[in-house]
Amino acid sequence: MNLAFVLLVSSVSVAVLCGILAGISDFRRMRIPNALSLLIAVTFALAFFADAILGESRAFAPLLSHFFAGCGIFFATYVLFLFRVFGAGDSKLLTAYGFWVGLQGLPVFLFWVTMIGALLALVAICVGRMGRFPAMPEGSWLARVRSREAVVPYGIAIGSGAVAAFAFLGYFDFAALSQGRS
Repeated sequence: MNLAFVLLVSSVSVAVLCGILAGISDFRRMRIPNALSLLIAVTFALAFFADAILGESRAFAPLLSHFFAGCGIFFATYVLFLFRVFGAGDSKLLTAYGFWVGLQGLPVFLFWVTMIGALLALVAICVGRMGRFPAMPEGSWLARVRSREAVVPYGIAIGSGAVAAFAFLGYFDFAALSQGRS
């Protein structure tokens, strides 16, 4: 097992872990730490570099595909941020994962982010209409929904969409990555 393969597997693992932590943070405090989005972007650069060293593996599309996906997501979510549809943390997290998924994985990624985000919105609507509900920690998503705020922890949807896109793109197929694929 060579160092480039270990770096590739570690980068994928850290990117997924950051998505899980972002979802938990968004659920608990409606905040996604900037450090998580930055770490996801850095692990993409490391994984892309490691994949280039592996040579025949080619787990990733050409770099421009990843660049265009990340920049396109940034532009779209920046507009959504300006119209107060998305938070800045959501925008940064989506952008960081956009670099990971590239144009090839973008439809799968956005599909699952949308579906899970819609499910969370339905949960928010139901919770907002419930008469009795256990006390929630101040500032948490459910506490804010109970006080009639229209908020959704998209960090959960973004992290879940990233996992779905990673699976679609074969990033979890470590055996194929270690042996090279066509």
